[in-house]
Amino acid sequence: MKQLIPILLTAVVFCITGCQGRYWHEDMSVLDHIDSLFAHNDFQQAYDTVLAIESQMPGKSENTRMRFELQKIKAVDKLGKPLLTDSIILPIIDYYETEGDKRYLAEAYFYAGRTYASLNDAQRGLEYFNKALDVVGENDFYLLSRIHAQRGYLLNNQGLYDEAINAHKRSYDYTFAIGDTTGMINNYRDIGNCYFGKDDYKNAFYYYDKGEELAVIARDSSLVGLIGIDKTSAYTYQGEFELAEKYLSKTFNLVDSTDIDYANEVASYVYFKQRKYDLARMYYSKLLQSNSLYARQSGEAGLLSMAVNEKDLDEVIKHVAPFKELTDSLSFITDTEKIARINSLYNSQRLEKEKDRLERRNLQYTYLLILGGLLFLVFISMLAAYNYRVRAERNRLRHNNSMLDQFLKEEQLKRVATEQEIQQIQAERDRLANINMMEQLRMAQGDSKKQTILGSAVYEKLLNSEKAVTDKEMKDVEELINIVYPDFITRLHTLGVNKPQDMKVCLLLKMGFSPSHIASLLSRRESTLTNARKNLFKKITGKEGKAEEFDKIIKGI
Repeated sequence: MKQLIPILLTAVVFCITGCQGRYWHEDMSVLDHIDSLFAHNDFQQAYDTVLAIESQMPGKSENTRMRFELQKIKAVDKLGKPLLTDSIILPIIDYYETEGDKRYLAEAYFYAGRTYASLNDAQRGLEYFNKALDVVGENDFYLLSRIHAQRGYLLNNQGLYDEAINAHKRSYDYTFAIGDTTGMINNYRDIGNCYFGKDDYKNAFYYYDKGEELAVIARDSSLVGLIGIDKTSAYTYQGEFELAEKYLSKTFNLVDSTDIDYANEVASYVYFKQRKYDLARMYYSKLLQSNSLYARQSGEAGLLSMAVNEKDLDEVIKHVAPFKELTDSLSFITDTEKIARINSLYNSQRLEKEKDRLERRNLQYTYLLILGGLLFLVFISMLAAYNYRVRAERNRLRHNNSMLDQFLKEEQLKRVATEQEIQQIQAERDRLANINMMEQLRMAQGDSKKQTILGSAVYEKLLNSEKAVTDKEMKDVEELINIVYPDFITRLHTLGVNKPQDMKVCLLLKMGFSPSHIASLLSRRESTLTNARKNLFKKITGKEGKAEEFDKIIKGI
């Protein structure tokens, strides 16, 4: 009887609140429908459905609201719109980490990674993508492919090209397994972009060609166009402008509207490098019409650069203010996120207090109803318990033999599963050992290059010199850098560092000399050298920064 009373109380609560379950199931059917739209790549319809039911969400259960918010973020991302705030995804993650359905946790981590990638926070983006890998189901090939692809994008943007290539190849394995042709094409394209970042044009064009062939077979003209724009960019960096313009004219009109900003940026760069400023200005002007702040900023930056090159003061004045305004706006988006997060936390706490108050009031009403029906429920429950015990005893012997057989089968299955788990663990250990070995090898190579420079005669001579460096000494420095870092000077030219004085600064920084010592070697004031480094940082990145940030770029090349 002591155990019977809590059971009866629970039964009464379910009877009283049972009507609420009807609405929960109705919510789930709508949300399941939205998931089916995602599965069929009908992203616009999914987004429209999300907007249509958004006004109904405030009164729903927390489970429904959290799943809806996750679908909303997913719909925005699928349409190619940037995720410029983490105030929505963080409460979702907190919910699924603590009490929600763990099936959605991996997807929540994934969209947190996508959010921080949009906010240019690569470190936090990678942290969440790694968390997603830790919890995603081993058979969820679609999500696994997307996680590895997104890791590849961030690693590529950080200049970690080999790691990025490995990530995209892992993504390809999963897209191939599920027969996702579009995903495979994008994988080829992404791998090509990584090799392009390494200045390995042979491999870059190999993967571009494979992606283009598959896109033609799949009759996906938009992806054919995108790969053509990638090739245009690669040919431009190689200085093969005739081929670049050929691919541009052939594929530009194939690019989908969601990627037109990228196509306009590449087209403007092709003509800017050839000093065809009229055509470059046309494409930069198209960027100014974009809905993306980043695209408009790129357009203003390009027009500003042309104005500077043409020494057109009026045009410089015309574009300086819009460029600064757009840059400030992008910074403002990140700054206001802190305020939005605090405000969201406050609202969440307020709603929780209101929810607790209503629950306490409803509980009082529930107790009154329980007291009224308690005697009737006791009688019904005792009768049901007696009948249940009789049936249970009758069936116990009949089930014993079948239970034993089932137990033996399960033990056999567990033994097989254990052997498979051991094999998987051993394979994972081997993979981690290979990764550790590669990391140790990379670090050893870095130390070896540094020791080569520090042990050189020219380094020792310049370190102890109080005179200005001579042309012969700079020639020795350049030869040493070419030996230790073969691609360094080529990368500098690619980044637009061409002036002899700027090249000297970069070479001496790569040698490891301090800014004050470099100023002495070049017979320049330290403040002058600081300004020069700031200008080089802005030239390379297109934004203001400290001299030390430029030093980090040089050391990282």
